[in-house]
Amino acid sequence: MHSQWADYINQKVEGANATVNEAEIGDSSITVSPEKILQVCEALYSGEHEFNVLQVITGCDFPEDNEIEVSYIIASFIHNTELILKVRLPRGDENNIPSVASVCS
Repeated sequence: MHSQWADYINQKVEGANATVNEAEIGDSSITVSPEKILQVCEALYSGEHEFNVLQVITGCDFPEDNEIEVSYIIASFIHNTELILKVRLPRGDENNIPSVASVCS
């Protein structure tokens, strides 16, 4: 299912660069370009998949990669499905704080 969602995202949002992260243990996810996260969420909300609930936003620091990762768990109560979307950003420093657009208006 994740590959279908990634294909859908890439068709609907130019530059999203959705890629599937297949998990051997735990949950698979889809990583998208951070500058496209709002458009990706809008496409998944208003499209055929009807992801209508943002359940969780969480972050993880990867100092060895000099990146941070923000994860969004979204769900469709209509289709009884759940999806983890991720974006990765440069870690930044005190002069360049990383940011990502809000997915809620």
